[in-house]
Amino acid sequence: MFRMRTFFSAFVLVMIFFSTAAGAGLPVVSTSDLQNILTAEKGRVVVLNFWASWCGPCKQEIPELVRMRTGYPEDRVTIIGVSMDHDPQMMNEYLARQKVNYPMYLGTREVGIDYAVAGIPKLIVFDQAGEIAFTFEGLIRPAMLERIVDNLLDE
Repeated sequence: MFRMRTFFSAFVLVMIFFSTAAGAGLPVVSTSDLQNILTAEKGRVVVLNFWASWCGPCKQEIPELVRMRTGYPEDRVTIIGVSMDHDPQMMNEYLARQKVNYPMYLGTREVGIDYAVAGIPKLIVFDQAGEIAFTFEGLIRPAMLERIVDNLLDE
């Protein structure tokens, strides 16, 4: 009886998490999903941005990434956002006010662990071969990120 209740409780919690995430309007991405997305982007420089709607520095960084997205050809640079939000309503309200011009996903706890997201914002920049070229936790200066991307494009 106890096992049945424990199983049912765990099932309900999982269903609440996935229904909340699905209701968020962003596709939920697991580690394997994100790896597949990154693999599909080989040949391009990829800027992977982990963020959350409650994070002040993230709110400063996203408009810069939007601006940056328009400054590079889509066939050479990809920007991907992964929200680590636990409150889909807050995330939706923030995204409704933004004009984000790059793909956004809702990351699972597994993604945060596997990509070592200890603080946000966190950027991981991949070179054209799909290898990690640069990581940064905290608010990065736009000029620094652009230099990194430009250097990778020049290689």
